[in-house]
Amino acid sequence: MTRPLTIREAEVLRWTTQSWSTGRIATALGIAASTVRAALARVLRALGVRTVDEAIQRHHGAAADQVPTPEQEPAATTRPADGPRPRLFHLQRDHDVTGVSGTGVVAWGVQWPDGTVTIRWTGDRPSTVNWASIDDAVHVHGHGGHTRIVWADGTE
Repeated sequence: MTRPLTIREAEVLRWTTQSWSTGRIATALGIAASTVRAALARVLRALGVRTVDEAIQRHHGAAADQVPTPEQEPAATTRPADGPRPRLFHLQRDHDVTGVSGTGVVAWGVQWPDGTVTIRWTGDRPSTVNWASIDDAVHVHGHGGHTRIVWADGTE
């Protein structure tokens, strides 16, 4: 072994030996799948091997009881895979009743899983505003139907 594994690297390797997928490991650790892949790459370099199978053979038994087993999986720090996700949208202004923002895409926004909304205005003086709900945002910025929400996912 060229260097000891970090706790995170050892966790990733241990769960890999249990046939956990990259996605499952990522969810358990509350990290991105790309971070799991990067940790596996660091494991290979640290152990001076080329494959995960070689890493498992080289590391087998080394500090194995110090790394949680899959049965001791930590609580995920991220939302469940099937939980609510933020929804992206833009404000499309068909007629500029104020003479300030112009027409076309005048702002980008996100509706958060809790229903609150953040809008980021485009233009010469960009600003960001938060609203308690999409209805509140439309009430203020809709200008009687001249500005509409266009959802990125194509829904109404």
